[in-house]
Amino acid sequence: GICHYSSTYDKRQYDFLNKAGYNYPNYPDKFRFLITNTQLLSIESLLGVKYILSDVDYKFLQQLSLDKANNKTVFRNQYAFPIAFKTSKDFYPLQYTGNPFEYQNALFAQLFGVKDLFTKVAFVQQKTDTGLCWKIDALDVNRLFYGYVDTKDKKKTTLGQRGYPEYKYSRWTAPRVVMFDSSQPVTGIYMPKVGLDDVSDVAFYQLDLHKLQECQKIAVAGIQKDI
Repeated sequence: GICHYSSTYDKRQYDFLNKAGYNYPNYPDKFRFLITNTQLLSIESLLGVKYILSDVDYKFLQQLSLDKANNKTVFRNQYAFPIAFKTSKDFYPLQYTGNPFEYQNALFAQLFGVKDLFTKVAFVQQKTDTGLCWKIDALDVNRLFYGYVDTKDKKKTTLGQRGYPEYKYSRWTAPRVVMFDSSQPVTGIYMPKVGLDDVSDVAFYQLDLHKLQECQKIAVAGIQKDI
């Protein structure tokens, strides 16, 4: 993921990354740093990130033959955009309603004319003996799978799938959007220590890599016309 700290943090950068899903919401504005332990391939590609360190297996990216360090593997991001590219002069401020996936859909549609980069995933919410579970039975195994669960206050809990590493969640410096495994069409997302009344919003989406690559090609082609 993207990590950054600065004593003179640009609020425009902070606001953009927060809307894109990197920061857990509702922290006071005085905190001007970005710490996350998950990835958002769409935004990282848009910002030109060419190499990704991850403890999750990116089956769609090229793994480099480098030794693991801190349980991280290095992947080459073939979806990385050029460091600069042309766009329409009619770019207008985007409306943000709290959903980072719909914000990104609007962003990429305005930049490149490609709609529905992310598609919503249906789920069934269930209460368990230890917390909550969201059952999903129609994943596209050829797309990346993301989601978030907003709680009304910090619960110091975890979020994850059984059989996979869990993310520390709903706490200081925890991420908001989490990437999950999408290798099976049926899965469940679990969060212990919470009840139905503790959750304010839940969303799961999948990233269409073909559309992300289409956006990348449009960005590259716009530059090549001027060379």
